[in-house]
Amino acid sequence: LPTAAPTVFVPKPEVVRSEPEPPLPGEPTKIIFLDVDGVLRPVHGRSDFIKHVRVMEIDGARVPILGNAEARAGLDFWPHAMRALKHCQILSGASVVLSSDWRKEEILREGVKGALSEYRIPKLYDMTPDLDQATPGVIRSLHSSFRDKRCKEIRKWLRQHPKVERFVAIDDIDLSLPDKQAKMEEQVFLNPHSEFVRTNPTQGLTHELAKLAAAFLNGH
Repeated sequence: LPTAAPTVFVPKPEVVRSEPEPPLPGEPTKIIFLDVDGVLRPVHGRSDFIKHVRVMEIDGARVPILGNAEARAGLDFWPHAMRALKHCQILSGASVVLSSDWRKEEILREGVKGALSEYRIPKLYDMTPDLDQATPGVIRSLHSSFRDKRCKEIRKWLRQHPKVERFVAIDDIDLSLPDKQAKMEEQVFLNPHSEFVRTNPTQGLTHELAKLAAAFLNGH
């Protein structure tokens, strides 16, 4: 009788499923673009606060001066606005990027950092670029308006950080879409239904607006 050939078992190659890499530690996927004047403090400072302290002006912003003549900004931030910002950050887990003109002066930046630390809000992750700050060999960008410039700065920062999945800008200036019929990829302005929360400059960031911003960041 013929001898049966032995059966050879060939193992199937292991199927490796490709999954997206998680973001690097410290690289956020959610961002709050934060304005200051009209969001965390009145546009011209708190009159009830400034009555009792000396102030100095830095690019139009009135900054309280401590008794030892060392300038420190952020002393007149609304407590309710800081608590609202903290609530938004806790609900969303988002990182804060400073989009305000306060990012242009070290004294003002340090004031924001101090306020965040005081309310136990994670420190600033970054700042948006200043498109008006011309560098050698680079032509200064032209903008149709202040809000156009701010939106372009936010969009540029986002292009440089492709890991970001969701973001919201909190500002007292209207950064929303001028043309709701236009395609999003053709717009620099922000979608008020998912990317932008506008504050009343006389009230700043409220608890309700903070919850709305967190809902946008969480995709709700």
